[in-house]
Amino acid sequence: MLVRLPSGGLRNSGTQQINQESKYAMLILGFLSLIPSPISLGTMLRRSVFFVQSDGFEVAYQVASMAITSAAMGEEVYVVLAFDALRSWVEGSWGSPQSTRETEELSRSRELGVMAPIEMLAESRGLGVKLLACETAIKLSGLSSEALDGKLDRVMGLPSIWKLTESARVLCL
Repeated sequence: MLVRLPSGGLRNSGTQQINQESKYAMLILGFLSLIPSPISLGTMLRRSVFFVQSDGFEVAYQVASMAITSAAMGEEVYVVLAFDALRSWVEGSWGSPQSTRETEELSRSRELGVMAPIEMLAESRGLGVKLLACETAIKLSGLSSEALDGKLDRVMGLPSIWKLTESARVLCL
């Protein structure tokens, strides 16, 4: 009988000689030991990066709900704001309805007791979510560094932001 050792290796538990069938079993189990188990996958830190340029209710809700959920599950989460999303975040209106349909959705979310996207994203920062913006996107959006004071966790160059996407889930909304 084959026995798995704490180190992940295998040995024959008896004194009998390992036959051809046992050799194949050892080979298969050896390969399987190279595959991470679901338990080890669950403990690996994952990263999610959300690139957001729109500021309506639907996009804001999607970003905020996924960011807070990912952070609550122990993931490293970055939200990169640009253009309308960046301007409205700085102005305090991010996630405001942009249409009649979005106004109805916001109303239903209040009835359900769901936080507004701007509140949800602000709360997710307490769980470690980082709000970022690219230096160039800030300038293109017409914002000053004074307007950003305390609104973002970091201003970075695009190469640094792009580096965050390595081995990450990336969503663009």
